[in-house]
Amino acid sequence: MTVQTLTPMERAAYVLREAFDYPHRRIAELLRISPAYARQLVVRAHRGIVARARRPVEPAAHRHLVRVFLAASRTGNLSVLEQLLAADATA
Repeated sequence: MTVQTLTPMERAAYVLREAFDYPHRRIAELLRISPAYARQLVVRAHRGIVARARRPVEPAAHRHLVRVFLAASRTGNLSVLEQLLAADATA
């Protein structure tokens, strides 16, 4: 399964926690939610990835997310990824 099957809030919380080991408190600040809800989103996202079937994703959106993710991974500068995930989650 894929993170694209998650809601924007679940996806943002899951990627920040699992890929970059952000603490729940920082995720909560970025998404403007409580730390308890951030923790719940990560758990729900994990379960969702396991349980949900894959759905089609627009190739351009997928390429953009991958480019931003790779740049953040390589440089350690996570601000663009944070902004992308937070914007997607609150849209």
